[in-house]
Amino acid sequence: MLTLEISLVRALAHPFSIYCGFVSTASPLCQLTIEFLRTREMATLKRIKLGSQGLEVSAQGLGCMGMSFGAYGPPKPESDMIALINHAVNTGVTLLDTSDVYGPHTNEILLGKALKAGGLRQRVELATKFGASFKDGSFEIRGDPDYVRAACEASLKRLQLESIDLYYQHRIDTSVPIEATVFLFNCFYF
Repeated sequence: MLTLEISLVRALAHPFSIYCGFVSTASPLCQLTIEFLRTREMATLKRIKLGSQGLEVSAQGLGCMGMSFGAYGPPKPESDMIALINHAVNTGVTLLDTSDVYGPHTNEILLGKALKAGGLRQRVELATKFGASFKDGSFEIRGDPDYVRAACEASLKRLQLESIDLYYQHRIDTSVPIEATVFLFNCFYF
C-alpha cells in the first residue's frame, strides 16, 4: 500500500521545505513524518525574516514541485494536493514554493486553485521562480528582461493573483549580465 510521505529537506532558497512523494507506509521516514505532522498540528511554527525588505515566513515551507511535476513519479490527484496545501497552511506553514517550469505550468495552476478555493492567499507568502523553460523539447535558461517580464505576467495569470511575494531566478542565464536581469525589478512592481 502506498501513502503520501512528506519529508523535510534543507533548501538553499528557504530554510526548510516540505517535499512530497509516494512510499510504503512501512517506511521509517514515513512513520517519522507522520509523527512530526501530529506534533506539528499542536505547535506554532517559528517565523523568520527572508532578506532585508521585511518578508517574514514560517521557518518551514511547502515545496510544491512534486505535487504536479513528474520528477518524482506521476502527478498526484489534484484534490489530494489541494487538501495537503490546506493542511500545511492550517498547521502554520506560510511559505509556498513553486516555479513556472514545474509541469511545466501545471504546478502554478494547482497553487492558484488551492489559494482561491481555500481562501488561503491572505495567510501565505508565495514564492515562484523564472529562468528555466522547455522550448521545442529542450531545456532553456533565460534571464533577458523581456523574458522575465513575460514569465512574471504568465505566472500571475496561472496563479490567479495580482502579486507574487517572492519572485526569483531559478537558473542563471550566463549570457545576460545579472544587472540586466535584476534591473527590471527596480523598474517595475510585479
